[in-house]
Amino acid sequence: MTLKKEDDNLNNFNINKLTYESALSFHSLTITCIIQLKDGRLVSGSKDKRIIIYIKEIFTKSFEINEHTEEISSLLQLKNQFLASSSFDKYIKIFKINENNYEIIQSIKAHDNYIHKIRELSNGNLISCSLDKNIKIFNLENGIFIENFKFIEEKWVCNILETIPLNLVAAHINIMGNINLHFYDLIKRKVIKILFGLEVAFVDTLEMISKNLLIIGEIEYLTLINVETYENIKNIKIGNILISVCYKLNDNILLTGDVVGNIKQWKIEDNNIILENIKEKAHKKGITSIIKLQNNKLATSSIDKSIKIW
Repeated sequence: MTLKKEDDNLNNFNINKLTYESALSFHSLTITCIIQLKDGRLVSGSKDKRIIIYIKEIFTKSFEINEHTEEISSLLQLKNQFLASSSFDKYIKIFKINENNYEIIQSIKAHDNYIHKIRELSNGNLISCSLDKNIKIFNLENGIFIENFKFIEEKWVCNILETIPLNLVAAHINIMGNINLHFYDLIKRKVIKILFGLEVAFVDTLEMISKNLLIIGEIEYLTLINVETYENIKNIKIGNILISVCYKLNDNILLTGDVVGNIKQWKIEDNNIILENIKEKAHKKGITSIIKLQNNKLATSSIDKSIKIW
């Protein structure tokens, strides 16, 4: 089963009926992130410090990028079509991806410690967060640093997400080892609200599933938060298997991956999600990424060093 183009709302989608068509094993360590470029090529980053570009639709390695000295923490394609990467080596790098090679456009020493996540804001600026307790904003046209938010009282910042234009949620690990969610207004340059003490195991579960609804995976729960009222709307019991990644497939379907390699399909309904199907042991080990491809297939990556195309 593949995702049919004619089913725009994917009403008949069933994760349990998917079968994988190919498994890509070009990395030597955990694959941390995968994205698809607008030209259809798949890109992966890994703890082995490499970024790999794959041939479109064939899904075999085209070439690799070896410009980072520590593990790759996140990848994204910018609005100007360049590829941006962040790493535990404290650098953000911007690449032009050609047919068979690449060019380095910018190399930014962005932080004083591990960079966990980069995102592109709706105004075109790049935002990053780090183990050095900072959130930084950069102008990508000239690579100039614009603004910094630093939080001495927190241990580090581990994820960031734009909820509505120029409003930001950031996940901070506090001194107790739990997560505090900070909500920012980037125009007024101030913290709007802080939600304290969420028991979050994997911060890659931070995802907007509707216009005003944020989801984050806590220990034994998926928690839904209204980003307009900052209220905890619902806690969905998930048991003792930790969710490692959340991915909104469309307006009706949420997919989650867990630490033992299962993928679950949830129906998004008003201020709730309802479990519909489970793909058990989609990978041998924990899921690190789930994305929908342009050819209406899924790609998943794992701690088991593989990417699977479904």
